[in-house]
Amino acid sequence: MRTDCASGNAPPPIATPPTRAGRRKSSPPSGKTSAVIGAFTDYNSALEETENGVKIGLEKDDKDGSSWGASTFLGAADKVTEFDGTNATTISFDLDLSALAEDEFTIFSLAFGNKGENEDGSAKFEYVTENIFGVIKTDAGYTVAQINNVNYTAADKDMILSSANKKEITDSDNVITFSYRYQYNGALSSELLVNDQSAITFTINGAEGKTMEGAGYLWNCNASNGNVVFSNLIKA
Repeated sequence: MRTDCASGNAPPPIATPPTRAGRRKSSPPSGKTSAVIGAFTDYNSALEETENGVKIGLEKDDKDGSSWGASTFLGAADKVTEFDGTNATTISFDLDLSALAEDEFTIFSLAFGNKGENEDGSAKFEYVTENIFGVIKTDAGYTVAQINNVNYTAADKDMILSSANKKEITDSDNVITFSYRYQYNGALSSELLVNDQSAITFTINGAEGKTMEGAGYLWNCNASNGNVVFSNLIKA
């Protein structure tokens, strides 16, 4: 089972990923692509390749009913995609949300931190903070919101709806481009773009006085429906 994401002092789950025989080892292709299945190297047992990308699916704990999706380190061998000096970096991807019924949701996190090393010399991501957003289907379209924790249960819906940092959006074809745009100049600043328009400026939690080298994992923390299709993972 995963350990908790956004749990304060505890490192998030992908910092010490589990060993699974079914884990894919290949790095994601560079540039614009729908062939992103090889990017998701952790918690990926429910991945399903589609014509346009992947259904990330959900892994579940039968004992407590919790669930979580797959994660990628964005192809970085040392598990950190370094900041581009003080310039902005954008990590974008498309989500086909047409599988979501009203009140269903999906949640993503982009973590930030430093390069580390395990006792055996292998790369380890050292977590500092993360930006988490959830998107939920409504009768008028979608609500996109920053959340600060994940329960890995259906209760995550309530955190999206009750967030004070959210935006209502509409989209005619249900395929939406989400982009993390961030930069670091001694402190992290980060925003979420929806279809190339600024939607949320993230509040940065737990990073005061801490240095960071770059972005770590992009993780589909939880979803109430594992049939959302992820495609076109791009770093710019």
